[in-house]
Amino acid sequence: IRASTLPWTIIQPAIFSGNSETAFTGYDYRMGYGLLLGLLYAVLPDEKIGGSLEAFFEKREKLKNCSPEDYISVPCRMKGYPNVTKNFMFIDDIVGQTNVICESDNIASKTFHVITKKPITIAQMLDSIQKALRIKDVEFSGNFDTAELSKNKLERRALKFVDNAFNSYMTRWEPHWETKNTDECLKKANYKRIDMTPRKFDWLMEEYVNKELPTVLKNLGRM
Repeated sequence: IRASTLPWTIIQPAIFSGNSETAFTGYDYRMGYGLLLGLLYAVLPDEKIGGSLEAFFEKREKLKNCSPEDYISVPCRMKGYPNVTKNFMFIDDIVGQTNVICESDNIASKTFHVITKKPITIAQMLDSIQKALRIKDVEFSGNFDTAELSKNKLERRALKFVDNAFNSYMTRWEPHWETKNTDECLKKANYKRIDMTPRKFDWLMEEYVNKELPTVLKNLGRM
């Protein structure tokens, strides 16, 4: 692109998540939500879950007012380094930053990374997902050789539904995001980024399971 004679501007957003006010995603099933779905598929056959989506939702409802210590224990290792960070952003913040950039002067022949300055770790992401599903004891344990997998059926299902799809995301650290161009535009427009925090991510996952997951599962032919 840079070598062409055509005018260009590159706007590169980070990872999409729900709306900062409603948590609504539009029934998405990728990225963090895809990891949630993969983990759900992995633990579903476990006898403590009940073996069906109906049983899962019933048990989840019974645990609604319980503390995480009382959630269903499903000991399982997954591939990933707990301290790897991911730049999850609220969709309205992505739209807001993008609009500011597009309305700014002198943006031709420049690249703009649209990010939050407060990424979360994948350990925090997994914690939020487990809380939303009312399960516990799933953890990231590095990039171990699959030959090391025990006879734990749950770990083999996690390998199928989670690790194979998300391994590169969970084992690779983020690059350094150069945000000088974006920062200048946001400063001139007096635009304030919407920070992502572990608590906000807890809320996103909880609202997703409560309000969108049943429809997503129907759309995917799972219910």
